[in-house]
Amino acid sequence: MYNYNNLSDFEFEILCKDIMQKKLGVKLFTFQKGRDGGIDVTDDPKNKKVIIQVKHYINSKYSDLLGTLKKEVQKVKELKPEKYYICCAIKLTAKNKREIYDMFSEYMESANDIMSLIDIDDFLECPENMDIVRKHYKLWLESTNVLSMIFNQSVFIDCESLLCDIEEDSRRFVETSCYNECIDILEKKRMLLLLGMPGAGKTVTTKMLAIYYASKGYRIRYTTNGDISDIKNAISIQKDLPEIILLDDCLGQHYFRMKETQGNELLSLVKYVACHKNKKLIMNSRVTIFQQAKEHVIEFRQFAEDEKFKIKILDMGTLSLLDKGRIFSQPHIF
Repeated sequence: MYNYNNLSDFEFEILCKDIMQKKLGVKLFTFQKGRDGGIDVTDDPKNKKVIIQVKHYINSKYSDLLGTLKKEVQKVKELKPEKYYICCAIKLTAKNKREIYDMFSEYMESANDIMSLIDIDDFLECPENMDIVRKHYKLWLESTNVLSMIFNQSVFIDCESLLCDIEEDSRRFVETSCYNECIDILEKKRMLLLLGMPGAGKTVTTKMLAIYYASKGYRIRYTTNGDISDIKNAISIQKDLPEIILLDDCLGQHYFRMKETQGNELLSLVKYVACHKNKKLIMNSRVTIFQQAKEHVIEFRQFAEDEKFKIKILDMGTLSLLDKGRIFSQPHIF
């Protein structure tokens, strides 16, 4: 069974939205906390023909869930949805489901419209639903022993720096739309430059991306502060071996610093990655240092703006309201 204990209420709600969206084949929406009127997921924020009620309640008693659902009956009657579904992180018996169904039978086809923890896990175990599992990394991080695999394979350069506190980082990390956009960019473009001010989450996001690709069989090549020559020496001569290359603070940690030969080394590395479809490159830098580099080094400016290299630049400086909701739903962050 996947690990559901590390999911916050909000993260479990997003997981259930993704599951039900695939099961029903319709676009679903969630609400900001406090703005939902008691509704968790719906097909239409205005008309609400389909409503999915999500109850995390991990490690809670069935009686607690039942008591809460009894309070929902009148609200559902007032909303009069065409379809009503319930998702919860509790293992339910057939008798439990029947008891819940009897309360909402007017809006449900059968007790199968109630998804228990066992139903959710069975759904995610199906190979065709692996895309949802990959998206919600907290489900598989511990259950697949990815961290243990990384530690044992010795595939990192300067790995102590990268892996320092990575287990704690993984618990505190919030899976924002920026993180998912990073994966989408790397899948399509294979090269990414993350920009942001100190504290924007560049390094932590880079760590989580590393874990994600390690789980897919990639060997990780990592260095910090732009030490590109070490990276080049470590890249496998096996050109068909999947590798993801991480350059943390690639232009300097506190101020712009690029050695005389570093521009050419970086350009050479980018060309190598561009020529090999099984290689991916992640760089990150403070946005101010990136601007300094563009101002002071003509070659770097041309390199950063040359579309033939297809390096996608993503600024982490802005967060959507949904992302802020995800962050502030994590009580252990502060």
